Amino acid sequence: MGDKILEMRNVCKSFHQVRAVRNVSFSIKRGEVHAICGENGAGKSTLMNLIAGVYRYDEGEMLIDGESYRPKDPAEARGRGVNIVFQELSLFSLQTADKNIFAGKEITKAGLLAHREMKEKTARTLQEMELAIDGDKPVAQLTIGQRQWIEIARALADEAKILILDEPNSALNMYETEILFGLIEELTVKGITIIYISHRMDEVFRIADRITVMRDGSYIKTLEVKETSVDEIIALMLGKETKCVFTRSASEKGQVVAEGKNITVSGKIEDISFCVRQGEVLGLCGLAGSGYETLLQVLFGLVRMESGEIVMEGERIENRTPLDAMRHHIAMVPSDRRDTGLMTEWSIEKNIAQSLLRITSRRGLIHRKENRKIAEEYVRGLNVVCKSVEDSMVELSGGNQQKVLLAKWLATKPKLLILDDPTRGIDVGAKQEIYQLIDKLTRQGFAVILTSSEIDELTALSDRIMLFKKGRHIETVQAGASKGEILKYIAGNEGEAQARGINIQEEGEKACAGGEGRSGAGHEPGRWGKRVKAVFKKKEIGVLIAAVIVFLGFSMMVPSFLSGQNVAVILKQMSILGLLTYGMTFVFCAGEVDLSVGMVLNATMAFMALLMTKGDMNPWLAVAAGLLLATVLGVINGLLAVAFSLSTIVVTLGTMSIYRGLSLLLNGGRTISGLPEGSFLIMARVKIFGISLIAWISLAVFFLLLFIFKNTKFSRHLLLMGDNGQAAGKMGIKTNLLRIGVMALSGFLSGLGAVLTLSNLTSADTTTGADYAMSAIGAAVIGGTKMGGGCGSMWGSLIGIALVTVIQNGLVFLGMQSGWRSLFIGVTMIAAIFIDTAVERRPVKKEKQLLNLQQ
Repeated sequence: MGDKILEMRNVCKSFHQVRAVRNVSFSIKRGEVHAICGENGAGKSTLMNLIAGVYRYDEGEMLIDGESYRPKDPAEARGRGVNIVFQELSLFSLQTADKNIFAGKEITKAGLLAHREMKEKTARTLQEMELAIDGDKPVAQLTIGQRQWIEIARALADEAKILILDEPNSALNMYETEILFGLIEELTVKGITIIYISHRMDEVFRIADRITVMRDGSYIKTLEVKETSVDEIIALMLGKETKCVFTRSASEKGQVVAEGKNITVSGKIEDISFCVRQGEVLGLCGLAGSGYETLLQVLFGLVRMESGEIVMEGERIENRTPLDAMRHHIAMVPSDRRDTGLMTEWSIEKNIAQSLLRITSRRGLIHRKENRKIAEEYVRGLNVVCKSVEDSMVELSGGNQQKVLLAKWLATKPKLLILDDPTRGIDVGAKQEIYQLIDKLTRQGFAVILTSSEIDELTALSDRIMLFKKGRHIETVQAGASKGEILKYIAGNEGEAQARGINIQEEGEKACAGGEGRSGAGHEPGRWGKRVKAVFKKKEIGVLIAAVIVFLGFSMMVPSFLSGQNVAVILKQMSILGLLTYGMTFVFCAGEVDLSVGMVLNATMAFMALLMTKGDMNPWLAVAAGLLLATVLGVINGLLAVAFSLSTIVVTLGTMSIYRGLSLLLNGGRTISGLPEGSFLIMARVKIFGISLIAWISLAVFFLLLFIFKNTKFSRHLLLMGDNGQAAGKMGIKTNLLRIGVMALSGFLSGLGAVLTLSNLTSADTTTGADYAMSAIGAAVIGGTKMGGGCGSMWGSLIGIALVTVIQNGLVFLGMQSGWRSLFIGVTMIAAIFIDTAVERRPVKKEKQLLNLQQ
């Protein structure tokens, strides 16, 4: 380990006026585990992002293997052998494991995605990590720990020389952490260098070879682990001498504040009883899913208990909602401060006031002066580092955010305070302040229920610890119990299986069945049954069945509806709407919206008609010019969205009016007719097998786009961006170019729709495209494409187009007005969204139930 693999020389990085990294200079040796320690806000994560290519450093120099290293994006960093596991999970929840692992670095052959190779490599990577994770499930259906493993597997899938692990076990339990440490040891044996960031000193001293300390964005010192101590590292981090100890003053225990009797929630906890007194800290401990989390949720009104009772100061209460719990003087500080604890875009004052509205409001009006006074009082009392209570939460460090979260609930004057892992993700200095606060609260007579992901912390701060396993309270240990004693009770043999993602229930079923692979005809129906079931699980099948039912329904009501002539009309109508819907499908997958498609179609029609009638241009040249104009209009939509960081729904809401005005200016508010005969204008009247040529053209475009959708990096990146745009950027995906590109594609397809429409009508009027945008949106949504992005189906969109067109055509046959047609399309859209949401929730719910059974 003598040679240097990475050197940093006077590296600097600023964000606006804030210097996040200041003249950092140190080196990292090949094959070592190098820990980076520092308080929140010390610059650790920023420095790692510079190394990983997420940010570009402003000044200084980096070297890898003695050669200059200045990556412009994460893709270039990966090309140089640098990979990172981010502190905040950067996964794509709607995508499967292989799409996550190869995000931004897809394997291609002849420019097309190599699906099989990526799946095989994913399976091989997970197998090498000894993980039993279903690679065909969307990441959203995996447990938190399994998602963390996917993040780590993504980094390992490349042949990395340097692997950065930024708080890699924040979502892992104790057994999963042990597996991670074993994996790190294997990687270093192979010569891979690990840069490890953690606030947990015991872990750092266990696995690291050297430790570099940062403070206030600056490099402080690098030390050999065997030549330093925890206290020395903490002193360097804080800039002052301190002791890393968890202690509480002796506090007098008063009367019982809260008591639970035989609390049961089916499948989660059974017959749980407890009590906690004034001045007491009651700890709860167990593996993930063991039941203590559910008990907290029951106490705070997040989950309804099926039997049992809760008693507060001798009075039986029922918490149906968190508001009920607050009225009964119960407060809960959640473990995930960003997602469930704080409104990160709000100010400190507004966050603290959020829990006070029922107390300080007068006749439904917010009492701002009183809220501000209370916020300032708690900011001073908890030593929150900020300029004023008007500062946004995102401007604060993790430790100060946690203090604001505590202030938010302490301001409600609770009698029972639930602290769910209150020191998670904060630095040592902030932890010490939280410990002191807990000590102060118990001396003031508060009753506290505490959980922690660090057993040593829990044993030092608690008076008693209730141990949970498989939904039951199995033992209570007193203060000072050893970590080994607690693990002996809560772990059992299934701990390691859980860590590796093994489905205990499935393994048991296999054992009972005598294993797989028995021969015999009796197994064939089961196999076919599974295939049929898999087919019917596809979203498109439900829409297809609905379309067939609607078609048959109209056929029975109106016999002529089924005539060959009407079917040909339906196919012709589908062809034009189809082109706009295909574009909308790509747009939705990217998480964008294009409301301007109908007006782009109108403007393109008017432009082409004007060129042919006033300019005597060759019709085919007019088509080329029209397609170019439509594409440019789409590009303008994308450029405006990117340049001003706006949502495309806002941009296209404006450009829709602009393009409508453009079409009116081009045709003078009148229908342009008298187009030259021949050329593309006869396509609508040319029939092949009784079907119009424009329908065949639209179908050909569909299959071309279907191929692109399934086999190109462009479409894969659209899905990733729509799923998680921020994560896509971290993977080196050029999201701004994608936004412009997908809007350009939508514009081009609208232009192609204009060509087919002009061929069909042989004139350009001002109203043709008015309803196309909503019809295209309806068809895409009905077909199963998510408006929020990350998920879509070209086949579903095609079926959605058929359903929308059949409804519109059938209602015309029934003599209904256009208002009824719009009403039916809207109702169908809402029904499709409702069904789609229900179908998506089922597997997630099933996974949670299965996890509870495993525990």
